[in-house]
Amino acid sequence: MQPTLRMTRAAPIALLLIGSLVSVMILSPAAGAAKTDRSEVVAVRSWIKAHGTIFTSLQTDIKAVAVSIENGSITKITSDCAQLAADVGTASQVPRIPDVAIQDRWSAALRDFGTAADDCTRGVIEDNSHLTAEYRPAISAGIKRTNAVLKSLGSLR
Repeated sequence: MQPTLRMTRAAPIALLLIGSLVSVMILSPAAGAAKTDRSEVVAVRSWIKAHGTIFTSLQTDIKAVAVSIENGSITKITSDCAQLAADVGTASQVPRIPDVAIQDRWSAALRDFGTAADDCTRGVIEDNSHLTAEYRPAISAGIKRTNAVLKSLGSLR
């Protein structure tokens, strides 16, 4: 009997929030946003233009894992978790966000996503329900941190 993983619909809904925040963040600064050093703002906006697609890539990966878990396809879960791990690796190689506090939160989110991908892959391969159960809290923490990063990025003017 193959192990089955189940996930609530909360993660995909939270991911939709990430997508909407990326759109808002890129299109317009938040109303009443705190003033920041202009050179820092320019540097962060430049970073977003150059590397902002990493948020979308990770969102796509996380949604794919959630759908695979819902459908119970062990093969698809394994490949989607491997893709998430690969994209987390790629995102980790992107130059740092030019705001130290935001970068620190982003680094923590990437660690959470990496842990989730590792727990997911190892849990399925080893048929270890404890590891697969660890996916949900790690991915939820990563989503929460990423939403905070996007909110911070969107607040810069």
